[in-house]
Amino acid sequence: MGGKQPMRIDQINRSPVYQRRAFDRAGRSRRSDLAREFDGVDDVVQANTESTFAVGNTISVEAWIKPAVSIGAARQTIYGRNNSSDHPMFQFGGFAGTNRLCVVIPSGIMAETADNAVTPGEWQHVVYTRSGPGATHRIYVNGVERPLVTNATTTYVDSPSAKLIGGRNTTTARFQGAIDEVAVYATALTSQQISQHYAASGR
Repeated sequence: MGGKQPMRIDQINRSPVYQRRAFDRAGRSRRSDLAREFDGVDDVVQANTESTFAVGNTISVEAWIKPAVSIGAARQTIYGRNNSSDHPMFQFGGFAGTNRLCVVIPSGIMAETADNAVTPGEWQHVVYTRSGPGATHRIYVNGVERPLVTNATTTYVDSPSAKLIGGRNTTTARFQGAIDEVAVYATALTSQQISQHYAASGR
């Protein structure tokens, strides 16, 4: 894959939380017992800010998630940037509907799937990509692209704010369930790459 290598959240800070893996070293089997659990109240993981890793209108965010509950017109954050202006945050839920995935910036929603993109209580591989300016958003679940009910145009701006797992910032939109294997790329993963990542889990 050309361009910058992915920034793996679990490689930024060498604390035990970030060293845990969902895959064996060959990348073939899930080890869900090593995922990070979030209580939806006050759990959030903050990674060190990496000043050399800048992402703008071309970005991918990848994770395994296992939401604990069904969700309607509310949102729980998978990956956030401390509510930073014009930087995307990937969330479970939406502005309407049930069990959607969406991407927001503080001023509004940029991309949102249709209902029931995610099944609570089950592990799912979720990926958000944007391949440049304009309405180029894509969201995938278990290697399959999901239809979008919102696909907006805006300009993303990189932020020095801390990278967060499980919270939009340190107080709001907390995730309830488990999250593992978060990765952020300064490239847009292709559908083939995403399918390969999902297949590598052995699920």
